[in-house]
Amino acid sequence: MYLASMHQYLTTEPNSSSLFFPPNSVSLSLTQTQASLAELQNSFFVLSLIRFIIPRVHPSLSGIEKMEDYLQYMRTLRTQMTEVEDQATKLSAQQQIHLTTIRNVERDLDFVKNETKRVIEEKDRIMKEKGLICSQILEKQRKITSLELDSSTLNQTLDLMQHERVTQSTKLLEKSSYYTKVAGDIITELKDQQGWIIANECSFLDTENGLVGNNITREICETEESQGNIMKSLLMKFDAAKAELDQVVQMKYNLVLENSKIKHAMELVKGKLNEYKEISHPVKCSCGEEYRVELGAYGEA
Repeated sequence: MYLASMHQYLTTEPNSSSLFFPPNSVSLSLTQTQASLAELQNSFFVLSLIRFIIPRVHPSLSGIEKMEDYLQYMRTLRTQMTEVEDQATKLSAQQQIHLTTIRNVERDLDFVKNETKRVIEEKDRIMKEKGLICSQILEKQRKITSLELDSSTLNQTLDLMQHERVTQSTKLLEKSSYYTKVAGDIITELKDQQGWIIANECSFLDTENGLVGNNITREICETEESQGNIMKSLLMKFDAAKAELDQVVQMKYNLVLENSKIKHAMELVKGKLNEYKEISHPVKCSCGEEYRVELGAYGEA
């Protein structure tokens, strides 16, 4: 039985899987390839051993046939060993490529992790800046609201002052017309009295009755004194009216000055409102989109 099994071993086809491993059956793993090499070496050792055993246990076979079979098996074995070595070299190169690819992927993963961390930190910073900008916008909106209320109050005050100015101007014109009329009446009355005195002065001097003359003289003196008192009273009234007129003119000047100050203040308020309404700030979202936060007019969405 031993000789029959050895003969069957030697006469087996070279492509049989009982002794040799075809190239298609070689594993892609380098470890399995090394195992295949070891098995082929064992097969080579078995063939070498058969070389010495067959002539002794099977002398019926001719030497030429034995040598040809042996050489054929050796060539087949060497061919398969070469193919396995080439396959092992290829697998080793592929393994090296795979290791290099893995290292590159690991580096890329580390880079992606660092970038992700940086993006998260950038997102947190942007969110903090966004919160700060929103708080500043709210503060400026409160200031705008306060300034608009102040502007409304100033507008109402200006309207009241303009109405008061018109009223005072009307009263001033009325008083000016009244005092001008009074002054004209006084002057006319004084001229009339002065003409009456001149017309009656000669008859008073030619009168023979001294008593009558004295009485007339006394009446003239009293009349002149009364006229002097009237003149003084009129002059006092005129001075008082002039002083009051000067006071009204001063009030008018003060009113105009105050109106100009209010207009200047309103212009400053409008300038600040326009300055606040032009506030804008770019904010970049974590998704990559860039937005612009702008402060519009009060009451807008």
